[in-house]
Amino acid sequence: MLMRLFNDESGVKDSTNKNSHLARDAAAIAAAVSTIVPIDHESLMTQALAIARKSTYIPSAFCVGAIIATPSGDILSTGYSREHPGNTHAEQVAIDKLLSSSSTPEEAVVYTTMEPCSKRLSGNKSCVDRILECAWIRRVYAGVMEPVDFVENSGKAKLEAAGVGYQLVEGLEEECLGVARGEGEERVEEEGKNGEGKYEEGGDVVVQEVDNLGC
Repeated sequence: MLMRLFNDESGVKDSTNKNSHLARDAAAIAAAVSTIVPIDHESLMTQALAIARKSTYIPSAFCVGAIIATPSGDILSTGYSREHPGNTHAEQVAIDKLLSSSSTPEEAVVYTTMEPCSKRLSGNKSCVDRILECAWIRRVYAGVMEPVDFVENSGKAKLEAAGVGYQLVEGLEEECLGVARGEGEERVEEEGKNGEGKYEEGGDVVVQEVDNLGC
């Protein structure tokens, strides 16, 4: 009888200790979760806009800024339109910088002020294809969908079809589009061979012989 009482008391103590440990673990988890700060996508897109404003404006191309960041929001690389020679695009520049400066991260996301291009008339690799070559890029955040000023773009559809997440950061669409079209910048006419070019809506000349299209 005494042995049975001892065992019963021991079992109660073990159960109490386990419950106490579980309660402490639950409290620790709750405290950790409460310290997690949600990623401020709008802030990162605003930074991408500031980068886009560094682009030299030309009437036949958009001015775009791009940021490659960790999923927690730490910036790894940046780029803007025509930052490097050869009519380079913002996402292209940011990717090239990261590939040449350090080992690639296990996982990253892209913030770009405009939907990445899915086609370049020159035959150069599109920004969507460059992103898809980087398996560590898991998601793209865009400030605005690309308007049909120059080419039809299916960047969002191609990324999602390949399993890359795509999200529009709402609230900055007008500003992203304004910066892309060089609003507030000195507008310099650009002509093609023999002074001829193809004029799009708004009177901007688009030179088809040179790859000045997209972001």
